[in-house]
Amino acid sequence: MIKLLIIADDFTGVLDTGVQFAKKGIPTFVGVNQELDLEFIDKNIQVLAIDIESRHIQPDQAFKRVEKIVKKAKAYGIEYIYKKTDSTLRGNIGSELTALVKAAGSQELMFIPAFPNNNRVTIDGYHYVNEIPLDQTIFAQDPFEPVKHSYIPDIIKEQTQINVVVTNYKNFEFIDSDNEKVDTIYIFDAKDNSDLKEIGIVLKRKDKLKVMAGCAGFAEILSELLELEAKNIHFKKNSIGTLVISGSINEVSINQMNYAQKHGYESITLTPEQKLQEDYLDTHEGEKLLERIVERISINEDFIIKAVENRDQMHETDEYANKLNIAMNKVHLKIAENMGRLVKKILDKKHVGTLVVFGGDTVLGIMKAIKCYGIIPREEVVPGVVVSDVISDDYKLNIITKAGGFGNEDILIQIKNYLKKGE
Repeated sequence: MIKLLIIADDFTGVLDTGVQFAKKGIPTFVGVNQELDLEFIDKNIQVLAIDIESRHIQPDQAFKRVEKIVKKAKAYGIEYIYKKTDSTLRGNIGSELTALVKAAGSQELMFIPAFPNNNRVTIDGYHYVNEIPLDQTIFAQDPFEPVKHSYIPDIIKEQTQINVVVTNYKNFEFIDSDNEKVDTIYIFDAKDNSDLKEIGIVLKRKDKLKVMAGCAGFAEILSELLELEAKNIHFKKNSIGTLVISGSINEVSINQMNYAQKHGYESITLTPEQKLQEDYLDTHEGEKLLERIVERISINEDFIIKAVENRDQMHETDEYANKLNIAMNKVHLKIAENMGRLVKKILDKKHVGTLVVFGGDTVLGIMKAIKCYGIIPREEVVPGVVVSDVISDDYKLNIITKAGGFGNEDILIQIKNYLKKGE
């Protein structure tokens, strides 16, 4: 029986949160289709995580998606709901958190946005990445959802007038006062994992775990607090045959690709035509591209297919998108869709045991292309880098996923060493 529903706004996010439960043996299922019928979920599943793909849509649309799935969950009898937010607070934060409060009928939402294991911390309501205020990091330059503030209430207030209170587990007693009852989001400070644990203890004691939000950091604490039943689950890694796909244009991912190339990885960077032209792979040039990639993978399993060599190349892509009359806010989705098609054609010609994919949009594009209807998260290579089984009628493989901004420079070397360990 499903006890916890996790709602995420992108695919890497839903996986890096769901795996916090799965790696402890708690049966967890990640749904690819947000219209998933809860009645058909295996009765042994205790945690259901769903990506509603709401990061890049309008705030009112995001509100409706959250509202719809929360009402469905409440009607089904799911006890706990966790709105997974981006660890750098991109996307429709205010709109989605407000939708959760109202659809759940709770009047209170506990928001714990810190992820100390990935150097995201919250102090006095301000969010920091690697000790730098959020609005001064590379995430403030995100081409799709740049973060304009470090103070979290300011981020929330961009999309909603809901009451916001900054607090911590030491002064949380005021919530039980006789103040006028209004819908309120409580933002908790946390600078390390011990803070997260203390927050969890306080919230459990006060029975405030029913409606929550945060990233993978607090989700790991939740797996202990909700008293979910662990199972003895066997997981076999595919150590042979790996293909790296990076649709991310985050500088962190770009630096990781460059580092890997200096340490034995071969790569190909897709041209604007290859990324955006819908029927490119059906052309003679597209067939030659596919043949070349399959040939190179057969020779060198340390192979990368990437969307960009550097951020400057996005200008060329945008110019070509303009020629094709593709709206700028749809370019990233078209790239993900075409990269998904390319991966499917590669898999049809060459056995690949493990896909390594950077970027949530890219992961979803691939999953749609291979008609994947679910994913079972298994464990983490490092925090935020998730290993999962793909559930598909036609393809048997593992997938390792990472959000664009996660991981050290040598992450691909770490993944390679992890896979070499076998079972």
